[in-house]
Amino acid sequence: MAPQSIDADAEAISLWRKRYDKRHPSTNPVIAILDIEYNELVLSWKKLQETLAPPDLVHFPERAQGPDDVLSLLSSIEPVWTSSPRQRVARDHCIELRSTLHAHHILLSALPKSEAYLSLFYSVLESTLKASANYPKIMEGYIKALVMINRSSCLSITTDLTSCSKDTINAIAHFYALFFFFLGEFMDWFVRQYKCRSLKSHHHNVYHTFRDLVGHLRQSAREIAGGIADLMDIDEDDNETEDSSDTTCDRELGLFEQARLDQFGLQRRERRNKAENAFIRRLVWEIAQDAVKRGRLLRDRDALLARLLDTVGHQIRPVSQQNTGIACLTTTASRDIDMDRFAASERSQKHKYTRAELQLASSHLENFFDADDQTPELDPDVEVIAEENVMTSLQQWATDTYSQVLAVGGSPTTAFPSPVLLISTCYASLARKARLPVISHFCTRPANGTNEVTYEQQLIALAYSLIRQLIEYLPPVIISHSGCNLSAERFKPLNGTLTSWKEVLSLIDILLYYAPPLMVCVIHGLDAIQDASTDQHIRSLVRILLTHTRHQTAPTEGGGETQSVLLKILFTVAGRPSSLVETLSESQLILRESNKTDELATTDSSLGPDVGVVMMNA
Repeated sequence: MAPQSIDADAEAISLWRKRYDKRHPSTNPVIAILDIEYNELVLSWKKLQETLAPPDLVHFPERAQGPDDVLSLLSSIEPVWTSSPRQRVARDHCIELRSTLHAHHILLSALPKSEAYLSLFYSVLESTLKASANYPKIMEGYIKALVMINRSSCLSITTDLTSCSKDTINAIAHFYALFFFFLGEFMDWFVRQYKCRSLKSHHHNVYHTFRDLVGHLRQSAREIAGGIADLMDIDEDDNETEDSSDTTCDRELGLFEQARLDQFGLQRRERRNKAENAFIRRLVWEIAQDAVKRGRLLRDRDALLARLLDTVGHQIRPVSQQNTGIACLTTTASRDIDMDRFAASERSQKHKYTRAELQLASSHLENFFDADDQTPELDPDVEVIAEENVMTSLQQWATDTYSQVLAVGGSPTTAFPSPVLLISTCYASLARKARLPVISHFCTRPANGTNEVTYEQQLIALAYSLIRQLIEYLPPVIISHSGCNLSAERFKPLNGTLTSWKEVLSLIDILLYYAPPLMVCVIHGLDAIQDASTDQHIRSLVRILLTHTRHQTAPTEGGGETQSVLLKILFTVAGRPSSLVETLSESQLILRESNKTDELATTDSSLGPDVGVVMMNA
């Protein structure tokens, strides 16, 4: 081996061994800021690696990292997060990321003593890409942010950078100082979400979370090229907008973004103080944003439901024949339960909790269910067929101006997906695409085998899944008191058994009280977990949900009255789950099956089994 090659290998190994060493700031004030951000990025990278589980870590070779290492890792993880049909755009972005990665080697190499910058940059890219691979929604937004930055960095390479001016060097240093700051912010955010076990949340929009920083980076890239005209206009993919924005929201968002950027270039106590200010400013913005969203839902919820029904109408094809054995039970308007149980007593102590605190306190619940059971994918090419009586019930359920339960029951079938599963999947999927508040869970029948999951465990999975989803719809800050005790301590007794079932029901009850003004709840497959060991527990859960459709109205600003939460609950089942049918039969119902409609006004318990027979064997 040539001596020059041996020296290069030794230098690469030495760089890797010093990967956590602090860099002494340069005498050049611009490069000194880059060195500060380098040191901060090292700390964030180390914290990320200490937080991640072993399968999410990159097993680095003992040498400095380069662009080929990033490309190799991309090839290994791409099948994991691009397997979904919904990830076509993400796949396109991944291809573009590969083709634009070279720009960073060219730009960073122009800086003095650039080897450590290069190795850290590529190492962090590998770690963040590998950590995000199992979370398609996270990966999609992160890849998009990198691509948008790379487009600008590629356009900034307009001249030979081997002998560039001091101004160009400073512009490149500023760009990568900002890039290191962005990567550090992303990793810190990722660690927080990881600890809360919320990375699979359907609410994440990673690109939007960091879009302002991406914009600063793109502007900085423009300065490298001395101000290329129209560089910032090449932004065809940057068209995401928040439909909940208003003047107050925009102002608070601007204050938060500035507070976040105020950390840039600082260290030690000064940086910590600015970070605390950024946290407060973000919380203030989230409170304003939540208020705007809730106001919009309260004002427009009838129109939003009508729009959802119209969208569903394009996916579901009604047929006139009545041969699938599907029947529907719909609850009628009943607003006879007050909400006094949630009121605070005069001497009640009050405590404030952030939504993030409750997410962290309840993170262990994720051990007892599979987040994939919340959102089975609906192939857009699959046609959903429903009989006319089903469509009539769905239309009434979606458009009536009061909270309501609809149960759609079909005959047992070995076909997959079953007709009723397609209906519930369609509604849950399209409601999420319409950005409506949705909680959903799809129960699966306990499998036979050595690792058999019991009926009780499946019920626990359903309840804990609903709790975790409801927490995500809490206001950013809630006030806990005797009537609404939602403290972090309340989640400790939940240990995956039915011994704490009363606590589970109480939490669901309170979380539904805090729900946004419109909420769609879709639960499929209660029949799959119906058993003597779960029967009474399922009934109690259904009663809690049913109670929240019967709350009394409250005065509105316009002088009218409405329920504070318009709750639309859809159950789809096969077989004959008496726990559902008999519990619903305690209320006034409308039954639709074959070509007839009956109103069942009763609280007579003797009717329940008969309704079940009709409903499940129509």
